Amino acid sequence: MAVNVAREGEPEAEGAAAGLHDLGAGQQFAARAGFRVLRPGGRLLLADFRPPSSRLGRHLIGALNGPAMEHNPVGLLDDLAADAGFEVQARGDVRPHLRYVQATRPEIVR
Repeated sequence: MAVNVAREGEPEAEGAAAGLHDLGAGQQFAARAGFRVLRPGGRLLLADFRPPSSRLGRHLIGALNGPAMEHNPVGLLDDLAADAGFEVQARGDVRPHLRYVQATRPEIVR
């Protein structure tokens, strides 16, 4: 995980250097750590591999890269950010195979 610092001691944005699928059960820990280190108003970008929509495409990805890639649950990125305390601002796909969620740490933590 890499942290970009706007001013010393005040991380503004965080991003995962590896795909979230590589973290397995550590995904929630990583999202919570991002919430802990970002200042209020800080931005988080979560991105991960989005499997192909076709059955053949998923099968090929699974054969080449393993089942974690074939059935990667990128639909849970919103929940991952929200469960850590972030407010989801945007989401989308970057073709051909990337899903992202942009989120912000609230100014007031509830």
